[in-house]
Amino acid sequence: MAEEWGTHQQSSVRYLRTRALVVDDEENQRTDLAEMLASFGIMPLTATDGQDAIEKLASFDADVIVADLVMPRMDGFDLLRHLSQQRNAPPTIVLTGFGNLEKYCG
Repeated sequence: MAEEWGTHQQSSVRYLRTRALVVDDEENQRTDLAEMLASFGIMPLTATDGQDAIEKLASFDADVIVADLVMPRMDGFDLLRHLSQQRNAPPTIVLTGFGNLEKYCG
């Protein structure tokens, strides 16, 4: 499946102007979330990790970012740090499969 939102354009869903960047290293999670957002009329673009997200944000004006915390290369924490230094960074919703962040942070 292509990583770009364009694959979702072929559905009968009419997109609102809302654009979301979905960041997750697990393909199934990333794809499922992007498809769910598309079903609500939100235009999704996907990224495989924080670094990929930063690169895609250079050409994709996201209204919101939905990001996993635990990812290779650049994790969600580093992505949040990077975004906090940017002017007009979009709001970010953070997801994690960890039941307890102390396991990851500690």
